[in-house]
Amino acid sequence: MLELLDGPCKGTFLVKRAPDFLRAVIDKKGETDVLDQIEDTTKNTETVYIYKREGGWVDIHLCMSPRSRSGYYVMAKYRYLPDVDGQSLRDNPIWQAWATESMAKI
Repeated sequence: MLELLDGPCKGTFLVKRAPDFLRAVIDKKGETDVLDQIEDTTKNTETVYIYKREGGWVDIHLCMSPRSRSGYYVMAKYRYLPDVDGQSLRDNPIWQAWATESMAKI
């Protein structure tokens, strides 16, 4: 389980990746999601927030009912970055460039 510890999208999510930086979104209905996959894109109806992973991550295997989502997932914790304008990082190439540049500063 990925846990967003604070910020607008605070909560837990079942994900397969735990990148150093993560976009989380809230749609017009107030539902939250995280964009953990490289190919994930934002929708025009979503507000974007940026989070940074705290520490490392752990791979886990969840065995659920046969027709459910059994498989390998990650456990990690993230903190909200209130000073980063998520709306300016909606576009995937811009997001990927920002994340790569920000990783180099760590």
